[in-house]
Amino acid sequence: MASGGYRPPANPASVSGPGALSQRTDSPPPIPGDGSYGDTKNMTAIQSGAPMSPSPSPGIPMPGFGDPSMNPDEPVTAGSPLGDGAGPEALGSDPRPEEVQRMKRWLPQLQLMAKDPATPQSVKALFEYIRGA
Repeated sequence: MASGGYRPPANPASVSGPGALSQRTDSPPPIPGDGSYGDTKNMTAIQSGAPMSPSPSPGIPMPGFGDPSMNPDEPVTAGSPLGDGAGPEALGSDPRPEEVQRMKRWLPQLQLMAKDPATPQSVKALFEYIRGA
């Protein structure tokens, strides 16, 4: 039997009682953390002190499948160890494996940043690199 944590409503969704018996039927999503003691409390305190960012600006629209390339002079194999263009060496030296493991604890925060259109491409690339390691 599971205890604690987010529990999605039953199907159909649970319904609150009337008046004084009413209760919320939803729960806030869990706060990411590494699971150590006090981590949720610390993360909540950090988040409550941080200013909210403004609504994301539209930024660069995503190209459609049939749209022309945004980098016409770059080979499609750029970044790959095979083919034309700069290979993985252009990214610099790989961090030590234990360092990558320590960086994985920041994936939830990096994922939130990677979804923001205003986030620099380098941060998005870091997120993808750590996630794939």
